Parts: sequence; C-alpha cells; structure tokens
Amino acid sequence: MADESLEIKNKESILGNETNEDGSPVQEVRKDGEVVAEVRNKESIFGTEKNEDGSPVKEVVRKG
Repeated sequence: MADESLEIKNKESILGNETNEDGSPVQEVRKDGEVVAEVRNKESIFGTEKNEDGSPVKEVVRKG
C-alpha cells in the first residue's frame, strides 16, 4: 500500500475558525486540497466525552 499524504487544518468559515463547545478548533482532514473528513470533539447529552486523562474524545466524520 502506498503512503498517502493527508493534512489537518483548522476549519474556517466566514466568521473565523469553527470551534467545539470547549472552544478548541474543529479540524478538517484534507487530501490533495479536498476535505475528506472533519475532526470534532465527541459530544453526548452529558457534554464532551473525555478520555481517562481528561482530554476530549475525538471523532472523525468522513465527507462524501
């Protein structure tokens, strides 16, 4: 399998960077300049889900 080059950038809109509920940036995964996924904090009815160390659980949502 060939290596793929992906980049992760903060997601921006006309209002500036999109953010999660905790203020951290929502990020986009790009391949050849095209957005292929978004990386967000995983939210539930109880708020942001946390790892054992207190950091937020991230979810990757594929686009397309």
